[in-house]
Amino acid sequence: MKNFSKVLQFLWFKLNNFLGHLSAFLHIVMVLIVIFISTQAISFCIVYLQLLNKKEISLLFFEYINYIWGILDLKNITNEIIYSNIASVKMRIEFLMNVSIALIGLILSLVTCISYFKKNVDFSKKSCFRKKEIFKTGIDDVKIMCDYFEEASYVSIYSYSFGWIAKNEKMKKILTELSKKNKLKLYTGDDIGAVKQRLQDCEPTLLNCLQKSQTSLRFSYIERNNAKYLLYRQEEENRIYVISMHENNESHYLLQVISQLVK
Repeated sequence: MKNFSKVLQFLWFKLNNFLGHLSAFLHIVMVLIVIFISTQAISFCIVYLQLLNKKEISLLFFEYINYIWGILDLKNITNEIIYSNIASVKMRIEFLMNVSIALIGLILSLVTCISYFKKNVDFSKKSCFRKKEIFKTGIDDVKIMCDYFEEASYVSIYSYSFGWIAKNEKMKKILTELSKKNKLKLYTGDDIGAVKQRLQDCEPTLLNCLQKSQTSLRFSYIERNNAKYLLYRQEEENRIYVISMHENNESHYLLQVISQLVK
């Protein structure tokens, strides 16, 4: 049951992400569809009321719905032709009118749903924070770190055991390259000797980056492409997230201060 719940969470996350990226396009499409169906419904209502009251039919509205739905398969339609087929015309218009009104309600619900995803995307674009759920600890979170560390010009990592470095060859390679350029600092709250023992398969340049830290904080500070980033882990309600913060007007001062503290 727990694995099934994680699968559902993963699928919902993927769906939310997919719809979020398509939301702007889908929102425009849905609005156009609503406008189209609404004009159809209005035309149906106008023609139907004119038929009920036996008044002259507005041929512009009738031809609009007839062109799409083929209510009368005839050319050069006139009021006389419509009234001579009034029974079949009324029956088809009643059915199509009900369908169009039902579709408007359904599509408006979809528009509301898509608007929700669009607002989420717009908010995430403006915010300096990104939140990604971790479904496989030690795999998903390390992959995110690799994506940020790759091509970085400087990295500072505050952790405890650092055992996750030895378990991932790509991570080990990235951090080793940074250590050779003197662009890496590893701060640990554990005994440095114990940490070096866990990383005994790593190169000496990487081990030399280890420093003792008195803080229990766990985060990574990254400089890449002339921008600053911060990664940290968050756990809430038995769910794990990696929070990333990138540099913008909102976070510039905070990242500047962190930069001075970790170097």
